[in-house]
Amino acid sequence: MQLLNASIIFYALDKLNNLKPDIQIYNSTNFIISCLYNAITEYYSDSDLQYKIDYGYG
Repeated sequence: MQLLNASIIFYALDKLNNLKPDIQIYNSTNFIISCLYNAITEYYSDSDLQYKIDYGYG
C-alpha cells in the first residue's frame, strides 16, 4: 500500500465506475481493498504499455 498515490486511487475509481451495473458486491470493504491492490499493478503495467505505444518500443 506504500505505492498507493492519488493517480492510482483515481485509476481504481475509474475502473469501479466502469463495472457492469448488474454486478452484486457482497463485501464492499474487501472488494475495494482488492481493487486498490490490483490497481497498483495495473496502473504501472498500463503506463508501461502506453509508453511503448507512444514511443514505438516493443
